[in-house]
Amino acid sequence: MTHSIDARQFLDLSRYGRLGRLIIDLCKYGAASVLALALDASTLLVLNKGFGVNYLVAAAIGFSAGLALIYILSVRYVFADSRMLHPSREAMGFLVTGLIGLLLNEALMDVFVEFVGLSVALAKVPTAGLVFLFNFTARRALLFSHRQAPRADSVVETSPEPKSLPTALTIFPIWASVALALLCALGFTYSHVLEIWRTGAFFDTDDAMRAVQVRDLLSGQSWFDMTAWRLDPPEGVFSHWSRVVDAPLAALEAFFRLFLSPDYAERATRLIFPLALLGVLLRLSPWLAGILSPSTSPHLAVMLGFLSGEVVTQFIPGRIDHHAPQIVLLMTSVGCFLKGIDVRNARAMAVSGVAMSLSIAISLENIPFFAVMLGALPLLFIHDGEAMRRPLAWFAGGGLTSFPILYAATVAPGRYFVSACDAYSWVYLAAVLTGLVGLAALAAIAPMTRTPLSRGVAASAAGAAVVATMAAIAPKCFGDPLADTDPLVRELWLSHVTEAAPLLKFWAKKSNVVIVTALPVVFAILAARTEAASAKTSLLRRRWRILASVIVVGSAAGLWQVRVFTSVMPLAMVALVGSVAAIARYFSHSFSAITRALFAAVLCLAVSPVGLSSALPAQNGGADILDPQKSEAGCLKPWTLAPLDALPPARVAASFDIGPYLLAYTSHSAFAGPYHRDNRGNRVVVDAFLAPPAEAERILRDAGAGLVLWCDHEPAAFVEKAPNGLAAALSRGEIPSWLVRLPQMSEHLLVFALQP
Repeated sequence: MTHSIDARQFLDLSRYGRLGRLIIDLCKYGAASVLALALDASTLLVLNKGFGVNYLVAAAIGFSAGLALIYILSVRYVFADSRMLHPSREAMGFLVTGLIGLLLNEALMDVFVEFVGLSVALAKVPTAGLVFLFNFTARRALLFSHRQAPRADSVVETSPEPKSLPTALTIFPIWASVALALLCALGFTYSHVLEIWRTGAFFDTDDAMRAVQVRDLLSGQSWFDMTAWRLDPPEGVFSHWSRVVDAPLAALEAFFRLFLSPDYAERATRLIFPLALLGVLLRLSPWLAGILSPSTSPHLAVMLGFLSGEVVTQFIPGRIDHHAPQIVLLMTSVGCFLKGIDVRNARAMAVSGVAMSLSIAISLENIPFFAVMLGALPLLFIHDGEAMRRPLAWFAGGGLTSFPILYAATVAPGRYFVSACDAYSWVYLAAVLTGLVGLAALAAIAPMTRTPLSRGVAASAAGAAVVATMAAIAPKCFGDPLADTDPLVRELWLSHVTEAAPLLKFWAKKSNVVIVTALPVVFAILAARTEAASAKTSLLRRRWRILASVIVVGSAAGLWQVRVFTSVMPLAMVALVGSVAAIARYFSHSFSAITRALFAAVLCLAVSPVGLSSALPAQNGGADILDPQKSEAGCLKPWTLAPLDALPPARVAASFDIGPYLLAYTSHSAFAGPYHRDNRGNRVVVDAFLAPPAEAERILRDAGAGLVLWCDHEPAAFVEKAPNGLAAALSRGEIPSWLVRLPQMSEHLLVFALQP
């Protein structure tokens, strides 16, 4: 038997049910949204089509106009009977959700226009639908409630104290935040991922060279043989790089080769490796933030870690160089160190020492950060005496075990006592072991040194022993580790490398780079100093002071070479977590926990490199810190260089950056490469390109060159240095008679063979 239900009765009943209220609110909000959408879309189209305004700018203006209209309609019509907050707080909450919706609107418009290929008008349709669902859900849940409660004019005085943000978010696991951040990272770098998978393209010289090194290892080259044989053959170039990074890359690639071709196994490795390390970094951020401030929200730490910009720098898909592992090891070592200065957790010091040894075995770039930590241990010993005995002993034990093992595992036996200033070598091992023995000695004599003066004398002696060891073995290593680079090569290559340039060099043409890089670090230093001053325990105060010192010293090194800031930034974002949460609490304490979280998210954007970069106007000209080879990218693509593989293998004379790509895409050899140890090969190219054509022929023939490559975006330094040289002649289209131009393989690259 069926019963008929009057529609009016259904509507009346629905007002007392959650589903019914949802349906009615959705319909009312939908009607209001149609009007707001009409204003939004018409503003977009008028500005874009009528006045030629950029579609993203026009979309932002249209969205803002629609936001104002939907707010008025929401408070006057849609949710008029369920307003729970004071109007000023209600407006702030509406603004916060609107800003989140605006970011979502911009991102979706960009995706649908740039990647899907829809017109601006068509792209607005799915964008509007998705943003509508977000706005309705967020505003109904956070700002307007149907719970029985006083009206907005009295709720300020009677509403209960909201739950704390960490308490409200405990049901949301940290791994979910990390997974969401990784999905966002894939979305932001989707075009990068596709190009790597489809073509095997490289976007950085070091990634290309690392892939060549791993291929050689998998093809049977000795573990201890670090020679790049196709770079300046026949002697090759002995690399200062480490097998510590090659090992996981080779293992991953060997695994993928079980079910993929070698080419696609390498591409899969290049995609998985940085993504996995990014996941580790994002998990380390809340862990380190928890050591500094146990009550800090781990989700904010994940967000700030994501907004540090690493996803588009050292952890971008395809990035297989050593920088990402170094950042992860730095975070691990710093976190375990800060945890281990608490005597109850002294064992963490051993892990810090092991992470430090792994890092130095890879490269020396983290030494400035480690110097702060190694200097803090004797100072803490001087202040605390015997109380620091266990942390000293555990750190020394971890280091004395791991440093020699890693040295033996990565350095060829025949080079055990060879000192090199630019890589992990005997001089650094001897200095580190001397320092670790000194720390162990301090731990041993701690019960006998009862005054700060006696402990200071002992600590000074340990430090002096380290300096004396380095001075006795290789005093030149106190200076520039790249001092052996040929002066002319340094002038024409190293002085033009973007990541090796001082930060302030960018101010003239790329001031945004300086602002986006320096401002978050300044915020972080101020936040760390504030946290240290207000810390309730001496342990937390020490931790904050050590972190602040690490960031300051790292930033000082970044003023010398800007790439150091990619290691500083994740630490800086960790230092900002507590301050962002505190500011969000102060300005939105009467809102719900989720509303405060949204407000905190906006603050995260305001203090992060990604947020600042998005807010600043675009700049043209000058070097691009995130894509240093952008100007000559056309010459470095696989479809440009790979056709050269059809030619018989030859020694190729080309500019510095082309070398690694040539090795990665073809079977040819290259003289030049962007590596300071390749002095001979680089000088062959430099001398030939700077010499008059007749002299250049002699240089290239004596070196055994078979091909000459000339890119239409060759560095201007060659032409400026020698207006009558071979490079200048090729730039003018003047081809010497001893060069034969081969069929054009690319509009960007000219290929010449030497006449027999």
